[in-house]
Amino acid sequence: MRVLEILNKINSKVIYLLVSIVVLIPLLMTLPVEVIPDDNAKIVFDSLSEILKSENSTDNNLIVEDREDSPNYAYDRPGGSIDKSSGSKKILLSFDYGPSTRPEIGPMTYAIMKQILKSGNEIHTMALWDTGLPMIAETKKKVLKDLNMNERDAKIYDFGFKTGGEAVIKGMLSDISEAFPGSKGKVDVHNLCDYDFVISFSAGSPGSKEWVQFGGDQSKSSCGKKVKVSTGVTAVQVTELLPYVGEDDDAQLTGIIQGATGAASYEALVGEPGKAHQRMTSQSYVHILIILLIMIGNLSYFMLDKRKD
Repeated sequence: MRVLEILNKINSKVIYLLVSIVVLIPLLMTLPVEVIPDDNAKIVFDSLSEILKSENSTDNNLIVEDREDSPNYAYDRPGGSIDKSSGSKKILLSFDYGPSTRPEIGPMTYAIMKQILKSGNEIHTMALWDTGLPMIAETKKKVLKDLNMNERDAKIYDFGFKTGGEAVIKGMLSDISEAFPGSKGKVDVHNLCDYDFVISFSAGSPGSKEWVQFGGDQSKSSCGKKVKVSTGVTAVQVTELLPYVGEDDDAQLTGIIQGATGAASYEALVGEPGKAHQRMTSQSYVHILIILLIMIGNLSYFMLDKRKD
């Protein structure tokens, strides 16, 4: 009877302590967890991989393993090395977020930048938010360190930050050097249509919507080619962007990486579990704890109520 009364009236401080412990353990320790990639993240991965691999018939970095119980996963081939061939594919990454949303968006920027660098193709970075500049520097530094690459050898070209949102994107459709004068003579691109893929890492406006409306949607009429656009966003933006998402060549958004779950999905697809996996593990264990506490509270309440009758 006494035990039931204690379980029915667990102090809130005890609950907070339990939640803190369950959150911290996966962040401090590497716990094995399998993440099944969602379909939208897989669209982004498949589309980008196809573009990066189209330069060479063989890929020394990734292999695809077919599994009956889940979608295709990509794993690092043991002993795989960076493809240092002269890839001509150009991928534009727009860092349209800041430190406050780094836990959600940071892991996806890292995974994608690393994937492109390993393929030997070019990365061009820019920011529509001034807070995107330190995010570019941080991501680049971490990727280069993990790949043991010198910045001089990596084909990363930084354009910097430009205020103006949609006006900047529209300007890039005609002449990138006007929007970013520092790019002139540095890269072999004239306008937005020279890119094989554009990915906006977005925490709001200007961001994904502007890239769809003023970049991808207007590219065909402006420069004769439909620019393929995708995005990685915070979870709160997903519902308003899903109507744009598709997987065909005419899609306004070629897939979408949806918050922390999408970032964990992308990490699974490239075969490198990282920060997003850790955070999803913490979240999963907290959900289990909350369900158990609800069950304990309800069972103890009904048992006590029955004894009173």
